[in-house]
Amino acid sequence: MTSLSDPIPRRWYIPLGLALLSLLAYLPALQNGFVYDDDAYILKNPLIASLTVDHLVAIITQPYFGNYHPLHQLLIALEHWLFGIDPMGWHALSLLLHAANVALLYGVLIRLGVPVAVSCVGSALFALHPVQAESVAWVSEQKNLLSLLFTLLSLHCYLRWRDSARAAPYLVSLAAFAAALASKVSAVGLVPFLFAL
Repeated sequence: MTSLSDPIPRRWYIPLGLALLSLLAYLPALQNGFVYDDDAYILKNPLIASLTVDHLVAIITQPYFGNYHPLHQLLIALEHWLFGIDPMGWHALSLLLHAANVALLYGVLIRLGVPVAVSCVGSALFALHPVQAESVAWVSEQKNLLSLLFTLLSLHCYLRWRDSARAAPYLVSLAAFAAALASKVSAVGLVPFLFAL
């Protein structure tokens, strides 16, 4: 039996519960179709039609639809290969990304020294807040979920490096930050946050 005074790694049920809470809240999004920019990013995107070398090179080297988000483009190419144009699989992945972000946020808050109860409430508010609906329920906005996933992973690894001074967490933090930027450039906001720390 575990208690709230147990070490952080043993409290796995808290981030799992928060992730499940976020999945339940946004479960109706599985019934959504493709909307708005999904037409350009998914239904009419020639780069994701097949996973050929030419398409992969174009995804990595060229902007598409006015944006340069190569990791997001790679993700939707993979989703197209896996799910075709059936939106349910795409929305299921969005829900899983959001749930992972909620669990990671809880871990980052704990690592920052935020009390467990406050970390739970903060993560739950993040999970359920209506502002998340656009990113979770609109497939083209997976770039927000993907960028946040790598931003939180980068921050988590940075904090581990700061506590241990081992090279591996720092290198993973840098790689995750590069992945966050390759998903959406707004991840650059992590830099001033780290300086503030």
